[in-house]
Amino acid sequence: MDRVFRISALCAVLAIAVLAVERPLHARAQGRPLYVAVTDSKGDPVTGKKVRATFSGPGTQGPLDGAENVAELGPGRYRFNVPGLDAGSWKITLSLGDGGSGVYDLEVSR
Repeated sequence: MDRVFRISALCAVLAIAVLAVERPLHARAQGRPLYVAVTDSKGDPVTGKKVRATFSGPGTQGPLDGAENVAELGPGRYRFNVPGLDAGSWKITLSLGDGGSGVYDLEVSR
């Protein structure tokens, strides 16, 4: 069974983002979905936000916009379809519309 890897951090003024990938990310794999759950300081889902991920690392990856699908994922949950990334250390910056941003570390193995 695949493990779910999670990273939690204060991401915006009153929002917490949790990142999860279904499996470890491997270099040049076909890509993996990246899930982000956004909640407020009380733990309630934050819906209807524009969530954008930008990447900084050993290769080039343009910014991605998260897709919110309440029926499939639940409220406050966003999916990013991340293509294969080069191996190494990456930083992902998540921006929550007008709610601020947070930076997360991601290791992509060979």
